[in-house]
Amino acid sequence: MLAYLRFAFAAVALLASPVLLAQTCSFNSSPSGIVFTAFDPSAPSTQTAFTTLRIKCVSASGTPTPAFAFTGQNGSAPLQMKHSVQTAYIPYTVSTLRTSVSGSNQEWRLTATVLGSSYVNAYAGSYSDILTVGITP
Repeated sequence: MLAYLRFAFAAVALLASPVLLAQTCSFNSSPSGIVFTAFDPSAPSTQTAFTTLRIKCVSASGTPTPAFAFTGQNGSAPLQMKHSVQTAYIPYTVSTLRTSVSGSNQEWRLTATVLGSSYVNAYAGSYSDILTVGITP
């Protein structure tokens, strides 16, 4: 079975007191989707897939580390991919790791993980979700 995640984005600007400059984060690029290798329910194992996210965060005190919020079209607690035809879901998690910083530009690796036990009895076919990534400084 094939599983993939597409992305939507939300950036937030936090305004500080009038004495301070605003803190902002914005997306520099749209990452490609996250595509897992085919899941085999007869031999389930934990699967991971990733994409790279480039953002720009600026504040008066330097380059802030953003906070990430993930919302899935098919649910957020837990995040889950939906079967293309059946009312069936496979849960997944997303983690972040900053891989580089250059001035206010940052590169992050988003890693999606599906546990083998989450698809051991899953229907064959395609599963997908639209993952919205929100960032705040």
